[in-house]
Amino acid sequence: MWFDKWSVEGPLYEFISRRDLYDARLEDTLTVDKMILNGEWSWPDGWLDIFPRLANIEVPNIHFGKEDKVRWLTKTYQKVDFSTSQAWSDLRDEWPSVEWSKVIWFKQFNPRNAFILWLAVHDRLLTQDKMAIWKENADFKCVFCSVTADNHEHLFFQCAYVKSVWRELQRYMFQMQGGDRMQSVISNLARFKDSKNIGVIVNKLMVAAAVYFIWQERNARVFKNQIRNKEVLCQNIMDSVRCKMMTIKVRNTRNVQRIAELWNLNWKECRLQAK
Repeated sequence: MWFDKWSVEGPLYEFISRRDLYDARLEDTLTVDKMILNGEWSWPDGWLDIFPRLANIEVPNIHFGKEDKVRWLTKTYQKVDFSTSQAWSDLRDEWPSVEWSKVIWFKQFNPRNAFILWLAVHDRLLTQDKMAIWKENADFKCVFCSVTADNHEHLFFQCAYVKSVWRELQRYMFQMQGGDRMQSVISNLARFKDSKNIGVIVNKLMVAAAVYFIWQERNARVFKNQIRNKEVLCQNIMDSVRCKMMTIKVRNTRNVQRIAELWNLNWKECRLQAK
């Protein structure tokens, strides 16, 4: 009666103290039904004057002989049995679906690579064009080509150095068309609806790994003065994707065999393994 959130006024203990209960000779453990007599509240004498908020509380429809049951009030004000899925649906913010969601977040994704790709898609990485806003007189140049300040499109797709990296990687991708903008590359990947196709999975892994390692290489050159050539960068990207491919369960299909041959992998026990 006193401590549960059953009324519109909230728990009654917030304004009725234990001393008030003691003076009225009421127990702490009293249940709601014990305060109802003939369909009316049986408040102690003077309580409605001392606690005017009690007048706002309607007598609940109590089914005597039945146990209380916790119910969930949905955002459409329907009372349903509680479930975590219903709670998540009611509490989360609803955003419109985007074409790139399954390009970045899919069953076989690499969390580290996917997170950087997600930031890149949102144009949230701290590229030089953003730093130029608060450092106006700085002479920013792309660390790969030294032509212009880097931004997301230039750094990942339009720089001559990066273009040569993509040309090398495309040899190991599945029917993947090139692109010089983030949106076009993501759109090309989103065209493939079959997420179980090993070729589509490889394409997604390759794009995420390429963006991650290009960003890593850029930061190594800017902050550590460490430079790796194109061959080493491509090999790091390939090794990352290759390791992930060897954790994926696949079926022995013609497409899988073609991918295995392209990547110099063996088919064994439902997995691709290094030769």
